[in-house]
Amino acid sequence: MYKFRTLSLSLLIAAVFSGCNDKDNPDNNGEDKIAVTSVLLNSNTATVEVGKTITLVATVQPDNADNKGLTWSSTSLSVATVADGVVTGVSTGTTTITVTTSDGSKTANCVVMVINETLDENPAISVENEEALIQTIFADGTDGKSDLTFVTTGAWTSSAGLSSWISIYPDHGNEAGTYTVSIGLDPNSTGEERMTTIKITCNGEDITITVTQMATKEDGTPYDPNEHWIPQKGDVYVAGTSLDQAKLWKNGVEFDLVRGDARSVFVSGNNVYVAGHRDNRARLWKNGVLLQSLTHAIGVSVFNSVFVSGNDVYVAGHESGSQGSWVAKLWKNGEAQDFTDGIYHASANSVYISGTDVYVAGNRVYDAQGRSEAILWKNGIAQKLTEGTFRGSANSVYVSGDDVYVVGTHNWNGNDIPMLWQINDNIIEAKELVPQPNMYSSSANSVYVSGSDVYIAGTVGGVNGSIATLWINGVAHNIDGGSSAQSVFISGIDVFVVGGAYENGNSNFANLKLWKNGKVEQNLTQTDGINRANAFSVFVVE
Repeated sequence: MYKFRTLSLSLLIAAVFSGCNDKDNPDNNGEDKIAVTSVLLNSNTATVEVGKTITLVATVQPDNADNKGLTWSSTSLSVATVADGVVTGVSTGTTTITVTTSDGSKTANCVVMVINETLDENPAISVENEEALIQTIFADGTDGKSDLTFVTTGAWTSSAGLSSWISIYPDHGNEAGTYTVSIGLDPNSTGEERMTTIKITCNGEDITITVTQMATKEDGTPYDPNEHWIPQKGDVYVAGTSLDQAKLWKNGVEFDLVRGDARSVFVSGNNVYVAGHRDNRARLWKNGVLLQSLTHAIGVSVFNSVFVSGNDVYVAGHESGSQGSWVAKLWKNGEAQDFTDGIYHASANSVYISGTDVYVAGNRVYDAQGRSEAILWKNGIAQKLTEGTFRGSANSVYVSGDDVYVVGTHNWNGNDIPMLWQINDNIIEAKELVPQPNMYSSSANSVYVSGSDVYIAGTVGGVNGSIATLWINGVAHNIDGGSSAQSVFISGIDVFVVGGAYENGNSNFANLKLWKNGKVEQNLTQTDGINRANAFSVFVVE
């Protein structure tokens, strides 16, 4: 018995050591096994006709891997089948073909669109650039790879299903014609590849755009929405738009959000909130990630201002109502409160929280002739700031102690006059910042109170063009000619103002600027002066 046990143990030890050394395996010729590291396909998008085939070629890396076995699969066998890389079209639609390695389960994908072999001679909708029907975007991409152009024989609609991270603009057409649509996306921070489709329909016929957003950026790293957003004391944030792209600048470094406008920025703790819109669809971002979105088949929604108090996030803006006119609204943590009835256009332009009181500045049209009045809402109750003018608007509100400060415009003799309204216990003291008569329109766009000093950023019109202006306690200080000041923020003894400058007679801003204490601190961006551009809001972390 003793000898038998010794022999058994010796054999067991020999077997274990033999199994641990792959070089002694005669099937491996004495060499280490070379594992598969990746697999690539010759294309990540393809098109095939019903009943026809195409061949996808997979390349296993490294080339000298020991086990190059592959399996193929299709996400929709009713659309296309696959065997050894040969894809057969079954019916019209889109499917994803996946190849997987036997060693290591490495994968690669190809989105395949199956189309009819014979096309209608007079289709209701026809595409001019079919390559735009299948698009693959990196994780940090906010725009489609290319615009899609198509021709319709009548009105058309579109649907992006339940995918809130993608949109199309325009999203409908009211008549026959040639249309070009753009695709907008939110950056992909999920860590996983995602795919969706957008269907465009005309007279019962449709086309489908298939969009795949990758899990990584172009350099192969995941998209981290927080990597650039964590605020530090002294950081200067600017929200705006450049070349029709919503932007956020942090200490002069530019970050893309989506196509559209970034109207307002607010920093609370470690979080950066930006309010604006994409393609006239209101958007609120927190640290670069979409927090709230309003989407409609037809209509407009815009977030103009954001303010954070404790755990509550307030956003002021407007949204198309059932009668087609804009309704001035305030959203608190995503829940909307209507300020107007929607008979005529109205907008909420600025929000400020003081204790338990919520102040919103805006404007509303009050008759069929389109005349409007400046309004301050306190806890939802409206107070008129202008009476009997052709046009009035309240653009910004700030509360200091018992005083509420509102700036905006009222119209006199066809020109806009910049105004300051100071309100205490419902008593309004109005002051014209540019005395009448004035032959050129001007505006007061932003107000900030520091101690006993009242700072107002705006624009004064003149024979030689507009002048970016800062009023301090009612005294005007010219900042820059051919420019407009949109927002002001005071940090310590420093005065920060943002806005834009015109160039070469263009109607839109060509240069966006940050001024500090009256001098250019940063040239944020240079634009073409043709597409819209503006720096709307500035916030300094204290």
